Amino acid sequence: MMNFIKTEIISVVKETPTTNTLYLKGSLSLVPGQFIMLSDFSTGEKPYSISYAGTDNFAVTVKRAGKFSETIASLKAGDSLYYRGPYGKGFSFPPKDELIVIAGGGCGTAPLRNLLHYLMRNHYENVILINGARTADELLYHKEFAGVPVQYIAVTDDGSNGIKATALDALLKIAEKKQIAMFYTAGPEMMMKNILTATEHLHCKKQFLLERYMKCGVGICGQCILDPLGIRLCIEGPVVDSEVLIQATEFGQYTRNAAGKRVAFATCK
Repeated sequence: MMNFIKTEIISVVKETPTTNTLYLKGSLSLVPGQFIMLSDFSTGEKPYSISYAGTDNFAVTVKRAGKFSETIASLKAGDSLYYRGPYGKGFSFPPKDELIVIAGGGCGTAPLRNLLHYLMRNHYENVILINGARTADELLYHKEFAGVPVQYIAVTDDGSNGIKATALDALLKIAEKKQIAMFYTAGPEMMMKNILTATEHLHCKKQFLLERYMKCGVGICGQCILDPLGIRLCIEGPVVDSEVLIQATEFGQYTRNAAGKRVAFATCK
């Protein structure tokens, strides 16, 4: 039997009209990019990336998208939750003097927030952060990021906040002028697919944080296997190097639902 740890919600921060960050009691020993399996012991269990990891508290950022996330996002301070983990493979890190670029889109920015905090705590100073969303209302952590001691670029598809552009547009402009050593990204899969294709010519290390439906989180069920590689994203991921990901024929094409049926991604930027 997998052991769950009981925790209590300390506070809830409304990030956007559809997204809340829940700060939870406890500490996690993890590498940014790893995830936990979160449960309320009534609605179910889902994987969540960590959006903040402090010495005595941590956070998950939850977007209302279905029954489980609606229930979790509606909880209040003092309510109880249960988790197990952390699980999976997190990000790796370059030498501290080399240029790092982080690019997030939508809710994919959540684990990148934890990554950014980790880099700042460990005195990485040569960092550029790109935060992307469709509109200003969906731009996560904008006020917080505007105050961090790294170069911050906000982009929105409609130009309602920051630059009217995509995360890929901003990344390619940076690459025209600077030598990037490490690039991290998370967000909608079609966004990351476009980034993977458009940055093949860049001679830098690139790591992508993927999402797949996970049932066990510990490599048993096979639900999150990436075709045709056979890698389990709960074990060999969710962070995947570009050299590996470029071989994955399903990336940007389809995912699987709870029954294991392939579901095609809608074509979008």
